[in-house]
Formats: sequence, C-alpha cells, structure tokens
Amino acid sequence: LGLDPSRSSVVCYLRPLRGDHIHYAVSIQVHGKLVDTFWDADFLGAPFSSEGKRYPVNFANLTEGMHDYHIAQTKPHFGIHSGHAFWFGDGFVHEHPGTSWGWFHATEGMGATLSAYLEQVGVAFHEGSSARYPIGQMHVPGAMLNGTAMTFPDTNGGQPTMVGGEYDCAAIQENGVKGQNRGDGRIPLRSFENVQHSPMELSESDILIASNATHTWRAYYYSYWNQTKPTEILEEGINDIWLKENLGLITLSFEPRELPEDSSSFPRPPACMIDVLSDKRRRDGLPPTPHQQSSFYTLGFDSLPYPMPNGDSEPYRENKPEWLQSVLSNLEAIRKTML
Repeated sequence: LGLDPSRSSVVCYLRPLRGDHIHYAVSIQVHGKLVDTFWDADFLGAPFSSEGKRYPVNFANLTEGMHDYHIAQTKPHFGIHSGHAFWFGDGFVHEHPGTSWGWFHATEGMGATLSAYLEQVGVAFHEGSSARYPIGQMHVPGAMLNGTAMTFPDTNGGQPTMVGGEYDCAAIQENGVKGQNRGDGRIPLRSFENVQHSPMELSESDILIASNATHTWRAYYYSYWNQTKPTEILEEGINDIWLKENLGLITLSFEPRELPEDSSSFPRPPACMIDVLSDKRRRDGLPPTPHQQSSFYTLGFDSLPYPMPNGDSEPYRENKPEWLQSVLSNLEAIRKTML
C-alpha cells in the first residue's frame, strides 16, 4: 500500500511480492495419520550451480556425499517450494517470488496459491471445478470431475512415500535429515489408494486417494500459528487458497464426511513444527532454533516488516486481531488525508 501524490490516489499491491519471504507450516493427514513431509520434486536435467554442496547424490544413502548445488527439481522454479534433505525440507512452505524465473510473476499476489506449492513438490489436488493439469499429470481422472482427489508420488526423497508414525521433532532442530516421520505404525501411503487409474490419466507411479460416499478431503486454514480454531474449513476451492499471510498453518485431511457436531480439536501441523515456525525458543528467551525459518526476522520488499507481527524490532505480538486493528486504524488515517 502506498500513496501516489501525482494522481492523488492510493496504490495497492497484493502480497507476497518479489522481495518478500514468508512461511507456512503444512501437513497432510489420511485417516488421522500423518503423511511424510514432501520435498521438492527431483530434477530431469542438470541444475545450475548455486550455494554449495547441499543436494544428496543418493537420497537412499545420504552418506554418498553432496552435489555442488542445493536446488534440483523438474519444474520451473516458482519461488514457492518446500526443500529437501539438508536444505530445509521441514514441512514449511517457503515463499520468495523473487527467486523464480526472471519473467515469472505468477506467484506474486493472488498467484501465491496452494496449488502452486503442491505442484513444486509433485503433489496435486484435483477438483471438478479446476481445469488445471499440474505438470507431470496427464489428465484429471475422469471419475473425479464431480469430486475431489489428491495424487502423490510413490517415492519421496528416494524412499517409498509413507504415512503414520510421528514427526521427527529432534531432526528439525538440527541441520540434518528432515521431513521423514519416525516411530512405529508406518505403512506405505499406497495402502490407502482407493481408485484405480489408467496410464492415460496418470502415471502408474502416482498414488490416487479420492473423496467418496463416506470420506472427503478438507483443508483447514489457520491465518496465524497460535490459532486453535481454523480461520476456514474448505471442501471446495482448495487449489486456490491464497498463501498471503506469514506464519500461517494448513492441514489437508482425508476424513469422514460427517464433521463432529461439537469438535474441540481440529487437524493442525505437528506441535514442534509450529514451535519452529514461530521460533518458540526465542519467545521463551533462549537462543533461536538453529536454521529456523519462521521469517519472524525477515523484512519485506520495502525493507519493512511483512504485514504480519514478525518484525525483529517490534515486540512479539501474540494477539493478531489487535495488531490488524491497529493496521486498519492507520489505513483509515491515510484515507482521511486523501479526502
């Protein structure tokens, strides 16, 4: 938002913009079980050299060393992605439109959508109302035109895509392997595939989980990390969720169609993932989490704190509604100067 004295008008830009850098914590659940965090999709060609030896030679054996780059993926880089082993890959959406291809502005403003992020990690959400075929997906399965479905790669980081167990809280605190769950009860995600698809529709390696008479996909969107109740619960328009806020949460859940009448607990990302997103250690007066990516400290394209309570020079504000009210008051003051 800014003033243009030459036209006596208010100029409004929709964020995030090039120069902004914000994050969300994201999780996917199937029948209440946590799916492993998805990393950026593998590359098809030789990537450019970048910031040092960060990309594993062999995901299945991380002791084989690193390549001389840290970004490698099949798709054009959208400036909205996840990461991988030894390079984040911790369950966060990393939004920084300025690192996308020079001509590419589609993930700025309202183009910063959940579908753009999912496409970067090789996952797709299919809706009957959506005509978009994500790269690598040949067609939306015909049976899904009147419903919703998600497709997943059958491998993730060189290992079978798994569901169950617990998020590896210890690993996220270190500069080590992140994203893979740990513990008992882990089974292949393919065990939950409920629709057979033809090679003309999807790759044989895709895992398809579709809404049906008893279960459906829902998105639980929290505009800020400390909210216990979702801002929105969506069954439609999930692809178009606008990732415009900083330190928000999203959970995609395949669950019974009937919502409990008096639900006091809603699906959210794992607690320790949220703690890292909001840098709980620093809020508790301890040294910040190593390599934490909350963007609590990150300034926007205008060298000011992103319009969320994340400015390093500002007191850490727990109460987002009060902060937003102060922003609205400032906007009202600007409006009066224009009259």
